Amino acid sequence: MSLPNQVDSIPNTELSSMDSLPEEILAGVMDKLDRKADVSTILSLRGVSRKWCRVATPYVHIAVQNYQPRTANDQWNFHRSTDLLCYLCWKLAQKPHLSRFVKEVASRPWKDTRWKSAVAKADLRVRYREALAGAGHGVPDDAKDSIVAEMLCDAGDALLAFVLILCTDIEALMIPALDRGCGPRTRQVLRCARAQLENPLRDGPGAILGAIRYVQLGDYVNGLCLADALDVLALPRLQHLELGNLGDTTVDGNQPLPPFPENPKPYLRNRGPIDITLESCRLSSKGLTTLLSACGRPRSLFIKMRTGNVRPSRAPCFAEALELYGQSLEFLYLDTTAFENGLSSAADSTPTPTPDLDSQPPTPSARFLRAISSLSTNLKFLALSRADFRTPEDLRDALPTSLRELLILEIPEDFRHAGGYRSLARGPLAPNLQRVVCQRSVGLTDASAMYESCVRDRKLPSTRVLERSHSTIITYM
Repeated sequence: MSLPNQVDSIPNTELSSMDSLPEEILAGVMDKLDRKADVSTILSLRGVSRKWCRVATPYVHIAVQNYQPRTANDQWNFHRSTDLLCYLCWKLAQKPHLSRFVKEVASRPWKDTRWKSAVAKADLRVRYREALAGAGHGVPDDAKDSIVAEMLCDAGDALLAFVLILCTDIEALMIPALDRGCGPRTRQVLRCARAQLENPLRDGPGAILGAIRYVQLGDYVNGLCLADALDVLALPRLQHLELGNLGDTTVDGNQPLPPFPENPKPYLRNRGPIDITLESCRLSSKGLTTLLSACGRPRSLFIKMRTGNVRPSRAPCFAEALELYGQSLEFLYLDTTAFENGLSSAADSTPTPTPDLDSQPPTPSARFLRAISSLSTNLKFLALSRADFRTPEDLRDALPTSLRELLILEIPEDFRHAGGYRSLARGPLAPNLQRVVCQRSVGLTDASAMYESCVRDRKLPSTRVLERSHSTIITYM
């Protein structure tokens, strides 16, 4: 429903009669409107009366995007993330009262079309300082001065920090690749937001990032660190976290490893489940354990590992993280195909002590499969690399009983274990398994559609998409 001019055509007498209705009925009228498409109608209703203003205000939803096409036939118009933030900050500096209505900031970068402000830098400096003066009470004044100084140079890090301070009611932040990467200003705002939420004396309706539910942030310059992830995971309403190029520390190693998180804070105990996506992940086994321990209830976990420049590349074993903090997972996608031999070549840095000197500690692959088998209560989707287990029979013995879909990544093109994979669901260990998909490792495989479906929908795509991805599909009825 998108009729922005309807309110102007309604006679004043009808609006007055509607004004006499209970607020519950007026709220029902607002529920019929689309918060994004009908924003003009909602803003018009706010001006009808004080009662309408009180009812309609929570429905005002400003979505700031830089990739909306003009018509259905036009190509998507991409701009750099810094351009979007530059324009948004300029608008918010002119009208700071609109910051409370900004609910979504989404950027899709990679083009170098640059927005240039015609406003003098001196005027911008004054406007930026005035806007920050009345917001972000947990952010030190010297930090605000540094943010303003760097904003005048179009530093994406400072621009993002400005937006996070002003837009206290933002619900979705989607910037998959910030120009020149995240820096000290964004990190400092995240630290202040966490401190503000953990300190009841400073918490309130204007708490920084207190309403955010969806965060997508990537840094492919210097990388994100584990401390950044823990700061975001401390937000009380978070439901989805997607981080690009996350490691235990940044690429340059300047960010220290954070301490292991304490027991969940009281304000986080009632938080719902969280979906986590880690693209180009650099986390170690200990890093993922620390991350999951701070989640509370992770519902889905999507990890695509990267090796960096380390040779030989050895995959980490995430057995401890899954056994201790993965029991609530319903979806697990663990892609270690970037490594040369997966877990078959992973070093066992923490072998399990055994009293029998003749017995050998379990291999990383065995420990990993043992952790998978422990997820027998909720896990419905599992994707793992072929190099993470020795034989199909080893995998069959480790499948959780709740599993319904299984995706095996990069099966050799001439694999001869079709019978072994077909027998995965014939035993009593996985009675609910309905589909097994073996994605072959061939040159120039177009697996992007399958990959995007797993990320977006948290399930296997259609048979046609799987076939285009050079996959062998085994269906059980």
